[in-house]
Amino acid sequence: MSITAMAGAAVLLGVAGAIDATDLSLEQSIASGMAQQLMDEIAGKRYMPQAGNPYAANLGPDGAALAGPGRSQFDDLGDYNGLRTQPPTDVWGVVLGTGNWQGGLRNAGFQTSPGYFSRWHQSVDVYYVSDSNLTQALPSGSTSNHRAVHVQVLVDDPVKGPQPRADLTRVFAYVPGS
Repeated sequence: MSITAMAGAAVLLGVAGAIDATDLSLEQSIASGMAQQLMDEIAGKRYMPQAGNPYAANLGPDGAALAGPGRSQFDDLGDYNGLRTQPPTDVWGVVLGTGNWQGGLRNAGFQTSPGYFSRWHQSVDVYYVSDSNLTQALPSGSTSNHRAVHVQVLVDDPVKGPQPRADLTRVFAYVPGS
């Protein structure tokens, strides 16, 4: 009987490990899609505000960008600098998995379970990088013809704290007109 109990415990331990690995894989897949979707949203914006300074040292949303619901009024890369959302939201500020991508809610039967994304975070940092080494972030206040956009998705672990699940960086170039 004790041998059977030890074998059963070993099997259950293996099953628990497989479930944990499956949960992590699912979280990474969802986070990867969320990060890519946010990066695509950002990539569709201008490099700088219309009639703005491409070398503005302070990146972040201005009053006009903050006027709309969520990110609906963000119109350039710099507006996304410092973006932090928990739980993650769509462009209208609606929690992912609940919105209809028009600023409203989808039918309750098609929403994620309440609180599913409550432990999830999205963050965006926009910063200048060296023109000669696109992996080198420039010190605060320095500018160049290139901005990096870093998108990260994290999930809070009750024991370990926030754990990264997706991490994307893309560099955008300013090409002056002739």
